[in-house]
Amino acid sequence: MQGFFWSELIDFAGRHLPPEAVRGAVRAAWPEAPAHPDPGQPCPPERLVALAGRLAAAEAALAAEGALPADAGAWLRRFGRALFARIAATHAAFFVGLESSREFLLGFERQVHEELRRLGRGLAPPRIGCEPLGPRRVAIAYRSERGLADLAHGMLEGCLAHFGDKGLVTRERGGDDGAERFVVELAPREDAP
Repeated sequence: MQGFFWSELIDFAGRHLPPEAVRGAVRAAWPEAPAHPDPGQPCPPERLVALAGRLAAAEAALAAEGALPADAGAWLRRFGRALFARIAATHAAFFVGLESSREFLLGFERQVHEELRRLGRGLAPPRIGCEPLGPRRVAIAYRSERGLADLAHGMLEGCLAHFGDKGLVTRERGGDDGAERFVVELAPREDAP
């Protein structure tokens, strides 16, 4: 799955940066990366974070002659929003019959990650625990050794956008159990009675 993320991040970067900047960022982040990586093959998560940092640095250099700091987290968050839209388009079966981001999130671990684990092939998605905190709030515990909580943050924002929900995703770092915590607070829907 991480190979899919690597390929998608390169495609995403290609829509925002010149090709030579993307190629340079890829070479710097993972010199031994295959020229045309197989999306089904694993990609070390630290390489994904390194690529996001290199892309952020390239963007900063192009925008302000290097005056802005490289922010891999911001790139991963932007990419997460775009990645959610891509996944929603290519894996529509996960969204059949769902009408809101809240509904999707509350069933996410069972409907998506457990299905991915059953597919095997070494897939080990993070553990996502979702708990309702009322009719418009959901608490999310994200457990992963990969250090991609910024990507998860962006994907949560992408989930809201996909369902047309307005709201806010806030992040609380590091719980006692090692999980990153998010709270999704939805604004009332305009079409609600």
